[in-house]
Amino acid sequence: MPDSPMLSRRLTQIAVLTMAPGLCAAQQAGRGNTSEPMYHYPRWSPDGAQVVVVAITPADARLLVISVSSGDAHVIRPPNIRPMAADWTASGRISFVGDSAGVSNRSFVVDADGRKLGPFRRDSIESATRDSSILLFESHRNAGSSIFATDRRRLVARQLTRGFWAEQPSISPDEHRIVIEKRADPNRMDLSEIVVMGLDGSDQTTIASGTDPSWSPDGKTILFKSMDADAVLWISVVDVAKRATRRLARGVHPQWSPAGDRILYMSDDPGHNGVYVMTANGADPRCLTCSVSKK
Repeated sequence: MPDSPMLSRRLTQIAVLTMAPGLCAAQQAGRGNTSEPMYHYPRWSPDGAQVVVVAITPADARLLVISVSSGDAHVIRPPNIRPMAADWTASGRISFVGDSAGVSNRSFVVDADGRKLGPFRRDSIESATRDSSILLFESHRNAGSSIFATDRRRLVARQLTRGFWAEQPSISPDEHRIVIEKRADPNRMDLSEIVVMGLDGSDQTTIASGTDPSWSPDGKTILFKSMDADAVLWISVVDVAKRATRRLARGVHPQWSPAGDRILYMSDDPGHNGVYVMTANGADPRCLTCSVSKK
């Protein structure tokens, strides 16, 4: 798919949450301490070679592009813009949301080397089939959120969910199913459910409790964030067929690597805050940001 403006809408939602009260420990890292930044929303590059993450201190905000193999990082400081959340486009550019000229949550795009900074058009599409015959989007109406589907012409929309708060729809790699996050109460993350359903919204089945679901590249596993009885946040996976769930590490913002062999996340383990990468089964966690501020 070409560079996708749908990134801006999701990044805007992430950016709004960044400074909200009640953030997890990893998101609180560095608050009030100018020497230790708060790292936020790390994302893989399309080729899996780099990671982009926003580093925020009370005095500064910048994009960090980190080599996964070497740990080397370079800084992008967009002039007169305070980045809040970033992601990659399909072509390897960086889309980000930031505050600029007194306006909050504006969308921009920049090359990975910091060149060719410009505005980025927002879109409402969250997920799409490869041929764009099905496009999924969230619609916030009457104080609720529902999942709708349309096609490339965007003339007619079909409502796929009703009666509950639904968000973060994603079509499976085989394009046979959709995963969503379901909430009876939009303000209660502890009551969130991971739901799998057909492309037409049929056969809605809860397979785990949690948020932020995403398919593994082979479509067999869903990565998500869960919360235990003590309100500790965990990077977790669930086998779609067996509905077996495993906790891998304490953390937030999980993302599969493009090959599906690794998981990127932000640690929420006290004393080990930062951006980490681990294997798909939760082994060999390695910090990508622990030495960045010391370079």
